[in-house]
This record gives sequence, C-alpha cells and structure tokens, in this order.
Amino acid sequence: MIRARKYIGWFLLVICIPLFVPAQSVTNSFGFIENKGQWPSAVLYSIAPSPNVTVFVERDGIRFNIVNAGDMLHSMAHHHSGGEEESDVSAIRGHAYKMYFVGGSLGPDIETSEPSSDYLNYIIGNDATRWVSMVRKYKWVTLKNVYQGVDLFIGQQNNNLKLEWRIYPGGSASSISIRYDGTEGVEITEGRLSIHTSVGEVSEGYPKSWAISNGIKVPVSGDYVKNGKNIGFGLQSVPDAFDTLVIDPELVFSTYSGSTADNWGFTATYDYQGNVYSGGIVFGAGYPVTVGAWQQTYAGGWDVAIIKYDSTGTIRRWATYLGGDQADLPHSIICDEGGNLYVFGTTGSAGFPVTPGAYDLTFNGGTSLAYDQSLYYPQGSDVFVSKLSSDGSQLLASTFIGGTGNDGLNYRSRYNLVVNTGNDTLYCNYGDGARGEIAIDAQNYIYIGSCTFSTDYPITSGAFQPTNRGKQEGVVTKLSSTLGTLVWSSYVGGSGDDAVYSIDVTSTGNVLAAGGTTSTNLLTTPGVPKPQFQGGTADGFLLKISPNGNAIDALTYFGSNQYDQAYFVRTDRFNNAYIYGQTKATGTTLVSNAAYYNTNSGQFIAKYNSSLSVMLWSSVFGSGRTGPEISPTAFSVDVCNRIYVSGWGRYWGGNGVWGTLFGTKGFPITTDAWQSQSDGQDFYIGVFDSDMSGLEYGTFFGELHYSGCSGSGRDHVDGGTSRFDRNGNIYQSVCASCGGCQQFPTFPDPGAWSNTNNSSNCNNAVFKINLITDFALASFNSVSPGCTPYSVQFQNAGRASSWQWNFDDPASGPANTSTQKNPQHTFSQSGNYNVCLIANWPISCNLSDTMYRVVTVLSDSVYSIDTITVCNGEAVQIGIQPSPDPSITYSWTPITGLSDPHVSNPVAKPVVSTSYLLVTGNGICTDSIYQMVMVEDVWLNIPSDTVVCDTTALLSAVFSPGATLVWSSSLAFNDTLNEYPYGASIVVHGQGNFSFYVSAQSDNGCRVIDSVHLILSKPDAEINGPALICQGDSVWFTIEESQEGCYYQWKSSAAILTGQGTGSVQIRPFTSGYIAVKVTDTLSG
Repeated sequence: MIRARKYIGWFLLVICIPLFVPAQSVTNSFGFIENKGQWPSAVLYSIAPSPNVTVFVERDGIRFNIVNAGDMLHSMAHHHSGGEEESDVSAIRGHAYKMYFVGGSLGPDIETSEPSSDYLNYIIGNDATRWVSMVRKYKWVTLKNVYQGVDLFIGQQNNNLKLEWRIYPGGSASSISIRYDGTEGVEITEGRLSIHTSVGEVSEGYPKSWAISNGIKVPVSGDYVKNGKNIGFGLQSVPDAFDTLVIDPELVFSTYSGSTADNWGFTATYDYQGNVYSGGIVFGAGYPVTVGAWQQTYAGGWDVAIIKYDSTGTIRRWATYLGGDQADLPHSIICDEGGNLYVFGTTGSAGFPVTPGAYDLTFNGGTSLAYDQSLYYPQGSDVFVSKLSSDGSQLLASTFIGGTGNDGLNYRSRYNLVVNTGNDTLYCNYGDGARGEIAIDAQNYIYIGSCTFSTDYPITSGAFQPTNRGKQEGVVTKLSSTLGTLVWSSYVGGSGDDAVYSIDVTSTGNVLAAGGTTSTNLLTTPGVPKPQFQGGTADGFLLKISPNGNAIDALTYFGSNQYDQAYFVRTDRFNNAYIYGQTKATGTTLVSNAAYYNTNSGQFIAKYNSSLSVMLWSSVFGSGRTGPEISPTAFSVDVCNRIYVSGWGRYWGGNGVWGTLFGTKGFPITTDAWQSQSDGQDFYIGVFDSDMSGLEYGTFFGELHYSGCSGSGRDHVDGGTSRFDRNGNIYQSVCASCGGCQQFPTFPDPGAWSNTNNSSNCNNAVFKINLITDFALASFNSVSPGCTPYSVQFQNAGRASSWQWNFDDPASGPANTSTQKNPQHTFSQSGNYNVCLIANWPISCNLSDTMYRVVTVLSDSVYSIDTITVCNGEAVQIGIQPSPDPSITYSWTPITGLSDPHVSNPVAKPVVSTSYLLVTGNGICTDSIYQMVMVEDVWLNIPSDTVVCDTTALLSAVFSPGATLVWSSSLAFNDTLNEYPYGASIVVHGQGNFSFYVSAQSDNGCRVIDSVHLILSKPDAEINGPALICQGDSVWFTIEESQEGCYYQWKSSAAILTGQGTGSVQIRPFTSGYIAVKVTDTLSG
C-alpha cells in the first residue's frame, strides 16, 4: 500500500498479470536475478516464475520468453518413465514477445528490495570472462521515472507477476503507452488484456486502482484503452484530492510445521530481522527438530514445540522441544532485540527444565486437572517463563512461577462439558483456558499477564493488590531479563472470577492490562468512564499500573448488561489505549463516536485517552448475528492509528453443520481480499481506518471444508497469542488440517518449508501476510558492541524517501549526523550511544518515523554516569541500556538493594546512598562504570490524634529542613491552611471533630503524608453528688458530661480515695467541707 498527503490528480494503478503457464508449478527460484555479466548487457534482471516462462527486464522494455508447457511435460515424463519413445528436443515450441514503453525510458535509477539469503554462481562455457559469482535474487524491482512522475514496480503475488504503476504529483496515467512486439495479436476482452502467442494466450488482469479521500477508500474505475497498436489506461471519477493510495496486501508465506507427530498450534511472533516463530504442542517423537537444538527428544505428555523460520517461510532455522513428562503449553511468545525468544506458558511437569539462578526452581503444583479432556496436570499447574537463544541451541534462563493452587490456566474441571463451545463467563471460546500474554519493554524487562487460583501466588512488597480477593484472580508480574528476579507482582481482581488476558507497556513505563471479570468490586479509580460493574455474566476491564507496580493509576470496567470480555490491549504512539474483545450486547449498545460499525455484531474495539479518563470511541464489527462470533487472536495499532484484528471461528469443530451461518461467515471483507470465501471456521484478518472511520482491508484465511476429509476446514488455535509487527505484517499460528487433511493454503507451493501435513491428525501451521506498507518506517539492524575506535556500517531496514541520522556522538563534530541511507560512523570514545534514525516520507500517512538503538562501545576505560536521586523506600532503575548481543556481560558491586546484579539496568532500592560499580565487557575489552544513587529521606512529625478540652488548639509539625509543608483539610490537598511553603503550625477554632492532612515534599519530589484527628470541646464543669453524707461513708462525685481529653484536678477537704484526673472521684469525709474541680485540656495543659 502507498499512502500520500493530499495532492491533486495523484492515483495508483495496479495491474496483476497472471501468466499462461498450463500444467507448470511455480519454481523455487522465483525472484529477480541481477545481471553481473552472465547475460547480454541489454538485460538488467531476469525472473523465471515457472519452468516454461522467463521474463527479462531490459533497458528498453520487458521481454517474455514462453515455452509450450505440454512439450516440456512430454519430454520430462518420457525421461522419468524410461519406457517411451525418445522425445525430439526440436519439437519443444516457444514464443517471445516484448513490451516497449512508448515515449518512456529506463534510466539508471532502478531499485531492488528484499534480497534472498542465498546466491547463484554462473560457470557457463569455457570463457572465464563470462563466469560470475555471488549473483543475488530480489523479490521486487522498481523502475524509476519510466515516464515523468511515473514508476513501474514489478513483483510477484499469488504465483503471478504483478505490475504496479505508481503515478506521483506531476505524472499522468495518460502518458503510459505500451507496444507489444512479436505477438500474434493483442485485444481487450471483458476488461482483460489478451496477448496471443503461438503457444497460447497470456492474460493480463483488469486494471484495479483506488484512492483514499478524506480517510475514505474510493475505487477509481479504469480500463485498458487501445490507441492504434498501443495500449494505455483510461480512468474515470478520479477524486480531486486524496491522501492515500492502495495496493493489494501480499501473502508472504504459509507453511505447515511438517511434524509427523500430532502438533497443535498456539502462538506466533517475529524478530527484528523478520524471522518467524511458531509455538505449539506435540504428542510424541516426530517433530522436525534440528541438530544442536536445546531439547532434541520428546520428554513425554505434551511438550512445547517451537520452530523458527526465515522471513520467507521457506527455510527452517531451528526447531526444538521444550518440556517435561506432563502437559506443557505455550501461551505467548516474544523476542528481544537480540532475537532471543521468551516463552510464557503453563506446565504440569515437576521436571520442566529450569536454570540455575532462576527466580523459582521448584514446581509448586496445585489441584489435579485434565485440561481440554486430554492435556493432563496430575499435580496441578504452574506458570513457566523460558528464554531460548536466538539460534535455539541454549536455554538461557527458565523459571517456575506459582503458588499452591493452579496457576496460569483459566479453567476448571467442569468446563470439560463445554470445552469445544465455551460457557457464558470467562471460558467463552474453545482455547480460552490457555490465554495470557508476555510483553517486553525497551529495557528488556519481562511482563506476564495471567490468572491464578493460588492465595499464595508470589506477590512483592508494596503491590497495589497484595491479596487474592476472590476465587480465580488475575495477576500481573514483572521479571528481570535473566528471569532471576521478581521485580514486582500483584493480584488483579475482586470477589468473583478474574483473568488478565493481555498486557502492554507504554513509552512512559506504565503497564496496561486487559481481561475479563465476574467481580462487582474491582478496585476501580475515580474519574474513569465506568467505575461500576455493567451487568450481565461478565465484564471486560482495562487497568493502568504505575511503572513501579505499587499503584493503580486507573481501572475501569467496560461492557454492557450482557456478556463482555476484553482479550487484547495495545497503545498507539501517543499512549492512548485500545481494547479488543467480545460482547453479547445488541444493536449499537457499544457504539459511540465511531463512523464504522456492524450493528448487532459480537466483537468490539474501544479507544481511551492515555489517562483512561475518557473513552474516545467504541465500535462493533462482525456479521451482525448478535453474540461472539470469532475468538480474538491478535491485535495491533499502527503509527497511523489504524487498527488490526485477527480471530477464528470460536467453536472447535464448527457448529456441526457445514454451510450454516456461524463463526467467520458473513464477516465484512474488501474487494482485494486474499480469500473471499469462508466455511465459518477460518481466520478473519481486518484492518480498520484511523479512529474506526472505515474498513480498509478484510479477508479470510484457512482451509475450506471439503468432502474428501471429514475433519477439514476446522482452522483454529488451541489457545495463545499471535502478533502483528510494526511493519504491517501479521504472524498467525494455526492448528491446521486436523484429521490428516491437506488443503490448508500454503505458499509458495512448492517452496514453503512444508506444503504438506505429515501427521495423521493436526499440524501447527503459520502464515505471514504483509497488509500495509504505506507509512514511513524507521528501522535499522542492531549493532554488536565493539572496542574503540569502533567503525560501524549501519544497515537501514526502514522505508522512507529521505533519512536523518544522529549518532549521539557530539565529539565527532559534523560527522555526528548523516543523511545517507546506510552511513558509516566511527566512535572514538567508550559509552552507550543512543543512535537515532528519522525516516521522512512526506506522502505517507505519518510523514515521518523515529527509531533509537543503543550502540555499546568499550575501551578498557573508567567513567561515571549521571547520579540518580531516589526517595527513601522507593526503587529506581539504574545502569545503561541493554545490548542485544548475548556475549556482553554485566557485573554490579555492591549487590545490596539490586534486583539483579547481572543485567545492564537493574532496579535499585538502597536504604542509604550508595556508589555502584558496573563492570561490562565483551571478552576483548572491559569498561568500569560508576553510578551514584542518592537516597533522600524526607521525614515529618505531627501530634497524635487527640482531644482538646477547649475551642482553640494549636497544631504544629516538625519536618525535614528545606521541604515544603502543606496543612490541608482534604486528602487531595485542595486547600492550604498553613503559611505556605514553610509554615509549621495551624490554629484550629470551634468545637467538634476535625481531620487534617499534612504533606512534606522535597525539591526532588520525595514526599511523606500524615494525618491527625482532633476533637475540640469545652464542657461546663457541673459537679453532681450528695450534699448530705453520713460520717465515714465513701461517696462518688462526678462531672456532668465529662469529656475525653480533659484533665480534672479535684480538690476537697476530705481525702480523695480514687479517680483523680478523671470525671469521677470517690471521697470519705469525717467532717463537713467542700469539693471543687479544675478542668484543663491534655494538649496544652
């Protein structure tokens, strides 16, 4: 997709060219091969999309060489049969023709993209001058300015060549004129272009074009136009101004795992090089593990099975088992910048592999459970988190997390009765038991959102919810990158059932969590849109947590008076929050401020501002049948605020009647859908315009039910999360072709890692679709640490028309910046350099994009970094940015107060000011880095709660020198009663109960708050007692309405037996006399 700012008369014309290749499959060498001298100089690139078709991009046009497919098949069949008459090679017929760009030219400005990882060598004939090596293939070729302001983009899609004319400001579609030489005739038939040759007909698809005007996609009608012998294009109804140009999304690849053992699909992710990871479970030997993988043998029960593919899906990088002798399930996976893979899941194996130094090496267990009636947890379940090296050969870290109840599974034994269809509360869809998500922040800290039945799940001191308040409770946990330290952890929930399904981290370090609840008493915060439970069987919720995990910044319910749950949460670049979930609400109950919606549909999307104080809009999408229709599997928001969703048909096995309306049937799709038909249990992928203003793209993807295999068409996942990346790609894991079926769509075919389901039951498939490419993207490859002087050749992986680099190295002078695409820079001093790349593309929806990466440079030097001040009792992150290179080591001293002494950026909580030393190195050179952490202690002393026997009282505070002091009658400190900022005292007048709040705060923001409760009262001291007393008797005298806090000083001519100082005394007189009392307050005397 190409996206532009508003220009007059600018459109994009897309022409797909299916080549006539009967009985021939796509060759594995499909790619543009550069000419380095192996062909005549007129040839620039060549591509062979089929064994009988070769296309040459030449300096003055494009040449097509086509061989009759039947002749090639006859020859090859004879060769393999060995029993037929020899074929005459001269009988193989061929035809060549050429496209000339009349009035145009191919200049020197030709761009290629997506080079292959392999290369070709041409050793042809005995002329060594014609021998060439290291010849690359490319997926796309762009011929710039074929006509003024007109580029020709040549690529491949769905096994065909595709030509895309891109017309920019100043260009015109009318300038395009094509002459076909060497054909037997060219004619326009039913909107398509037919090119007749001696070996058959080549058909060019009808021209398709779109424009997006004011945020709305507008189709532009267009046809081929014949001008004499030349072919051009005629367009009608082109908008006067538009801001977006659209092309078809592209299926990058789709593959089975190739496992011969039963292999179910759960989760998928990507790394920064575009490699793809798919995670599932496997029952038995037969998973395609690689030599040198961490765990090459099946351990028993159901093991986790992880496979890594290259970016094209044609190469298996590595594959491994991970597990013990019981059920082990991967719920969610994610990569760090170094390509190390983190796996979050649940295990019932006491012998699940854990590593020395991990947070918890002991399986905690719980209650026996048979999840999904087939996955056994005989001693209950724990959460596990594991970290695999980028090459799959090492288990870098692995830990249990849990209490004495079942952890991580949103499941009870009674759900086995509804395991395939779900119930009406938190287990609503097949596979909902294995939800939850793992996330990673810019500092490589790990976050887990899940659920637990444990009342002793690991919770840290100061957690915002330290106790399990109900039955099943949500949990949010933060771990160090080494999985050795629980940084913070808290429950999330109320008195009912609660689960956290999704988690994300904002640019400010706040954690967002979303999930489902039956609790009516969540710890919601003031000022949120829905502080009360909305009714029905369940509600969704959205939670914002402070960066240190100690406080709920905001918590709101979301829903209706029916069933609702929020399954995903994501943020945009402004830290606004978006949630995606299910509902049974009818009509437009959950529609607010959204231009696009499908009434009565069961899937919602909602957007909140960054503080969660305002819901900006909400909408529903689907078929309009009312109630949940798909089970959400992936969610994202891009830099242009478009929303991406994925989900599948929800019920395992469908509803039992193929052809009826259920699941994905009836969902909205677009004319450029990759798959326009659905049997109800496919995946649905949708892209919605910014702020839900329209549907930009919608498609199905999956195996359609067919009569040859009774279990066919049941595409699903058995739990887990899949992901979209920031480049506009989806990576979706699938449990495919169960029952030994074979028609899940794979691509390229042949050429994908595995085009067949090799199991007698299911295979974990994964597909990658490039959905959107119309925005500026800043991206460059990570750089391994080096020693000074360190010269770095940066490799740009972004998308833009111009570039701005800043190397964070002011000592280098003018060399600190560059506008080259792939610049080189030399770092002369040690340090961590926060290199910045800005990608500018004025015609894109976001105009520009920015990316930072840290380059670590070492020099056997000693230096200090900025001092950090922390308030006493609080924690702060110290150190330097982590390096993606696993060879870099970190060691801190002293270790006192540090969350992990072996990471670059631990959390520090010292009790006194401390100078820390970090020693870091790569085995060649080592740096020693000092950082001072100053602990600031703000203190405050005020009177205890008291009663004053008066109508006036003086209250005074003693506090830290230099701090500002506020006395207030409100905990929100809405008023100031003292002489701000240093007045220590206030005078209180009146009678009754008073509460006062006192705050002392330092210049660095360290603050302590206390309160005092005061009662003011000045009673009348009226004495009650007998006036006539028998000699020698003891009698009581009391004060009428005596007050607490008053001191009563009694005086009498007789002896006082007891009660001095109180409101009642006992005396024993022997002679007539008097009694009196003096009343004073206890505060002032």
